Amino acid sequence: MKVEILFRPSYSIAKVLLDPNEGVVAESGAMVGMSTDLQVETKMRGDLLQSLARSVLGGESFFRQYLSRICQRR
Repeated sequence: MKVEILFRPSYSIAKVLLDPNEGVVAESGAMVGMSTDLQVETKMRGDLLQSLARSVLGGESFFRQYLSRICQRR
């Protein structure tokens, strides 16, 4: 995984380059763009009460995005 921070200091964007079969977790709605070999899966982290507490008390998103690069063989 390689991470490059663009447009510093304000409106920063992290450009993440994943190796095949590698993944990253992001807040829901945080992704600006993606390549075609990326698989996106949105789900709760933990059970219902943990996600609800994290959302209400911590100000975090209820859902998380699990992004992984699909290894395509040619």
